[in-house]
Amino acid sequence: MIGQTIITFRSKKANQVDPDLDESLSGVFSEHELAAMTRLGAIMAVEAGWIGGREGEPGHEVFVILEGDAAVSRNGEVIADIGPGAVVGEMSILDNAPRNATLEATTAMRVAVFSAREFSDLLAQCPRLDAEIRRVADERRTES
Repeated sequence: MIGQTIITFRSKKANQVDPDLDESLSGVFSEHELAAMTRLGAIMAVEAGWIGGREGEPGHEVFVILEGDAAVSRNGEVIADIGPGAVVGEMSILDNAPRNATLEATTAMRVAVFSAREFSDLLAQCPRLDAEIRRVADERRTES
C-alpha cells in the first residue's frame, strides 16, 4: 500500500502564509493567493506510486504540487510530467464530471489538497487565480 501523511496547515490569521507554501510556491502564486491556500487547504505528503485520482472516477479534490513530480496519463499513456506549482484535478470540480486523467506520483511529493468546497472558496477569494485556472482548464478541454 502506498503511504500518505496529512499535515494540516489551516491558519485563523487572515493574511498569514504557511512557510511551506511560501517556500514552494512564492514565484507562482501571489501573497494573497498563498494566504487563502493556507486558510483553506491541507498539506499531504505522499510516496512515489501514490494515485491522486483515476481517469473516469469522480473527483472530489484539487491538488497543488508543492514538491516532487507526477505523471498525468490518459488511456494508459503519459500525457504530461508535472511538478511544483501544478494544479491538478480542477477540471473535474469545475465541470462536475469524472476525472479525465490519472495522476500518479513519480517521486515522493508534498501536495496542498482542497475539497471541492474549499477550491470553490479559494477561487471566489482569488479572482486572478480563478481566471488563470479557468483559462488553463479551457486549454486542456480543447487538447483532450
